[in-house]
Amino acid sequence: PTSWDDGLRHITMARVMREEGVNQTWDRFLFGGYLSGHKVDPWFLADISYIPFTVFSDTVGLKLYAAVALAALLFALWYIITPLKLPTGWVMVLLLLVFLMPGFYGRLLLARPFVWSTVFSLLALDAVLRRRWISLGVVLGVATLFSQLFIFPLAFAVMGVGWLLTISDRRSALRASISIALGLAAGVALHPYPITYAIYIATVFLRIPFEAHTLNLGSEMYPGFFEGAVPVAILGSIALLYAGAYADGMRLKLSALHRDGTLLIAALTLCFFIVYVAAWSRIIDVLLPLLILLLARFLRHIEPYARELF
Repeated sequence: PTSWDDGLRHITMARVMREEGVNQTWDRFLFGGYLSGHKVDPWFLADISYIPFTVFSDTVGLKLYAAVALAALLFALWYIITPLKLPTGWVMVLLLLVFLMPGFYGRLLLARPFVWSTVFSLLALDAVLRRRWISLGVVLGVATLFSQLFIFPLAFAVMGVGWLLTISDRRSALRASISIALGLAAGVALHPYPITYAIYIATVFLRIPFEAHTLNLGSEMYPGFFEGAVPVAILGSIALLYAGAYADGMRLKLSALHRDGTLLIAALTLCFFIVYVAAWSRIIDVLLPLLILLLARFLRHIEPYARELF
């Protein structure tokens, strides 16, 4: 790992789980704060995911964990982009954008479990776009059981429901809503401490981003205004490509972009970009993958023009 970050405590908990069983809580380790006085593990399945790596030393185990998580993220992006049938070279370049921003890929190397929440978010969005309701429910169930960061795939899914309503696909919106509800319910119910987990999410976790200054949290909870060169560059590239395609005679219909979900991805990207520059730089964890998906979608719509360029 690039530093002895939170991954160290997660792999330590995983060792305890391997030796004493998975029904563990953080109050046995902490002497202050909310978790010291309440029996709950907000990273339950995340901690379990480290168990296979506890057969190695902490250093090797965390390096392997980071590598597996990075591979999962790349696979998720490839899985979502592949149906667009873009040229192989374009797909490879899009995947390599993951390594364009040190502030993004450097966090991937920390061996922290948040990378999986990004993967779940992308899969939840893809499930909505493809109308795969069982997949959506499973993804949200696993994400909820995995960690408190299930709020990100949940946000993607809920905005997806809003998109379905705007295209008058009420039946799909209803099915998506049912899948979301069942996934969340299953994730909470399967947690060893479902009530304290739900209380923690409602009364503590959702307040943290808004109290970063009071709690003296790390820099990831502060605005990324001065670190936004790469996201701005990708957005600028999309704008330039559109200007070129427009000048070449191509006209993109907003109705078509809306119906196939491109505008949904654009809306998500805009929302998270605003949050990134104005509030929390750690939003880059989902912002950069969204930018990659948006660029891929845009290239698909202007493919004839883009082929002339590339």
